Amino acid sequence: MEPNIYQENNNVHQLYPGGTAGIDTIGEREGWGVMFEKLSTDMTNLWERQSVLISTELSEKATVVKAASGAMAAGGSLMFVGVFCLAATAILGLCTVVAPWIAAAIVTVVLFAVGFVMVKGAQKKIAGRGLVPTQSIEALGQIKNTFQERIHEFKRQ
Repeated sequence: MEPNIYQENNNVHQLYPGGTAGIDTIGEREGWGVMFEKLSTDMTNLWERQSVLISTELSEKATVVKAASGAMAAGGSLMFVGVFCLAATAILGLCTVVAPWIAAAIVTVVLFAVGFVMVKGAQKKIAGRGLVPTQSIEALGQIKNTFQERIHEFKRQ
């Protein structure tokens, strides 16, 4: 025996007297104003949720950058002192072979060359990696697609 769809539909409305808990599809008994109001409400709710997601994602990224920059500053300070110690050691070592001013010049040129290579490498890494919030951009694209779908649904009715 085939189930009575009308009867099942009435059962749903008995369980949810005010409608099917806000998940009614756009029907013939609704006017254009009601449909547009639902569309507007749905899009507003979606935008608010996505705004929270965007804010959360950006906040998380900022927290990671803050923590990493603090550790980088501390490590960089220690490395800075270490480079001076290394330079002094290299100069003293070269002084046994060449004049002290030549030893200092050699160490200075080597340090500048290494520093230049490191700076250029860091610039390439930063340029290659954007700090773009990709999830937020995808979410905005989904909002756009959903809005377009709802507009098309609205037009069909």
